[in-house]
Amino acid sequence: MTQEENNDAGAYCNSGYAKYCCKNYLGAVDDFTKAIELKPYCASAYNNRGAVYNVLGQKNKAQTDFAKAKELGYSVNPK
Repeated sequence: MTQEENNDAGAYCNSGYAKYCCKNYLGAVDDFTKAIELKPYCASAYNNRGAVYNVLGQKNKAQTDFAKAKELGYSVNPK
């Protein structure tokens, strides 16, 4: 991964979080997915996308993302 790709993944994570806070849940999912495509080992992107799926009522997708985040070393605390 290049430094630019790493920075882009971080930017998508930040954008996804901002969209989540503004209740733009579908936009947040898109951004977290782009971050994961660029940086597939980014545990926080999986965790954050899982949180959005949880809000959207997509419990299976949320649990899959939470499990992947945990596998990658993230301490998952779903609400």
